[in-house]
Amino acid sequence: MLYMYLQFIKQLLRRWEDMCKEGELHLQGCVSVALELLIRNLCKTSVSTTRPTNDFYQREKILGAKGEDSSLTDMLLEDAQQWTVLRKDLAQHVKEAARFILDYHQIHQEEQAYEDCRSFIATFQEDIGRSLDSLDTTSQNLIGIVRMN
Repeated sequence: MLYMYLQFIKQLLRRWEDMCKEGELHLQGCVSVALELLIRNLCKTSVSTTRPTNDFYQREKILGAKGEDSSLTDMLLEDAQQWTVLRKDLAQHVKEAARFILDYHQIHQEEQAYEDCRSFIATFQEDIGRSLDSLDTTSQNLIGIVRMN
């Protein structure tokens, strides 16, 4: 039975990975805006904003403000808050999963399944934790770049 639960946890991991990838894609768009603001500030020249982007209007508005509009900073701060919320959610998911497998193990004594689940959950927590660390670091770096302007 624990192996069935392990399959559920594997699906949960895939969803967490997808969510982290979405975060990375979002921040990639922010990186291009922040870098263009930095280049404008350093070079005092016009930088083209004709590259395609999903948030073209927002990007054009932020770039047009030449770093004086705080909307990008606000968005990056909201992102940083989101990574904190996701860390708490991850901790809760891991705690509940660990509690379930321990409770199940105490009743049914499936040693190998229990160890496999424990190992997978630990790896899950470490991998997603690293992804969230990366998102957080990227957000912090971008906030620093935007605030320099």
